Amino acid sequence: MQRRLAAFARLAVICAITAGPVVVGTAPGLRLVYGNKCYSSWSMRAWLFLKHSGIPFDEERIDMYTEQGLKTLSRYSPTGCVPVLVDEDASALVWDSLAIVSYVQHKHSSCTGYPGHSDAARAHAMSIVAEAHSSFGAVRRYLPQNLRRRESPRSSLSDAVLSQVERLRMFWDEAASDGLRNNDAGGPWMYGTEAPTLTDLYLVPFALRLRSYKLGHVTEVESVARFLTAIDEDEFCRQWISEAQEETAVIAHFEGDPGDFVPAGTGDR
Repeated sequence: MQRRLAAFARLAVICAITAGPVVVGTAPGLRLVYGNKCYSSWSMRAWLFLKHSGIPFDEERIDMYTEQGLKTLSRYSPTGCVPVLVDEDASALVWDSLAIVSYVQHKHSSCTGYPGHSDAARAHAMSIVAEAHSSFGAVRRYLPQNLRRRESPRSSLSDAVLSQVERLRMFWDEAASDGLRNNDAGGPWMYGTEAPTLTDLYLVPFALRLRSYKLGHVTEVESVARFLTAIDEDEFCRQWISEAQEETAVIAHFEGDPGDFVPAGTGDR
């Protein structure tokens, strides 16, 4: 679930704004409404999930933290958050990224899911998704996603941020252990799979943050470095990142140093 648009509406500094929502595709049934690709990590998760699941869908991108964005989103989301999945065939709205996953998996059994080679790996993977969905507030706040950011460190990081970064590193290290990783499969992702699991997709934005902010003590760890290579070689990750880097809207909170622009009352789910 992405950050509340209303909380930033009066505070965000927008240097370039498109003239309304951008709509892509003409697929019947499903439409994913999402925020700026450069900044919206929760939108990225939902989009990658649908793409890797082979589900056809239309896309509607809005500019976050703008009057036009708020106006457009108010038609879809009771929370003022992105992403939102619109199922026009069922007259249904799904306004949380994890709920989007559950909804689509219920309708399409072949969707991207959890590793299936062992109960232990599946339990580990499911727990990571739940933790990633509900935690890591300090990382989100002080290391926000910015896919245009030239790799450079923050001037300083709090103990809370460093502690959460260490917890993220543990995810990859644990998944690489003999009891969880399917080494026989020979795939590049966390659990040895050829295609990313849902857990991989949920961790993609975190891994990209670690690289953007040059946290080399984590990104140079073998399991994390392997994961970043898998991202770089993934067709849909490359597409999202490429399109994010072509965007022109600039939001101050995602660009400055920690504390430069951190509105109260915001958060992620």
